[in-house]
Amino acid sequence: MELEKLKKALLVSWGKDTSYYPDYDGSQLCYGQCFATVLVVNDYLGGKICKKKWGKDGHFWNFIDGKDVDLTREQFKEPHDFSNPEILERKDVLIAKYEEQCEKYQILKKRVEEWLKQ
Repeated sequence: MELEKLKKALLVSWGKDTSYYPDYDGSQLCYGQCFATVLVVNDYLGGKICKKKWGKDGHFWNFIDGKDVDLTREQFKEPHDFSNPEILERKDVLIAKYEEQCEKYQILKKRVEEWLKQ
């Protein structure tokens, strides 16, 4: 799978029902999409999952072949320090603590799969 093709599939697949934030209005497509997105990217491209926590929220992205792959970082208006992230195994992300977000991942995964079949 090519990363560019996967990016296109994600862009058309993100929506209010896949965003972490209930105030998602579609004006910034990647807003609140990091959790579901890292799992979809991991499905297709493997790698590690990174998490950086701040406040009550945090941010997830992928680390593949020695490089950060963050398809949702542009949602941040202000610069954030993403150095020294927590590296998570996929099994640690798919836990009860993230149950609602895992449902959003399933929705996103299905949409991406359908788009890629076209």
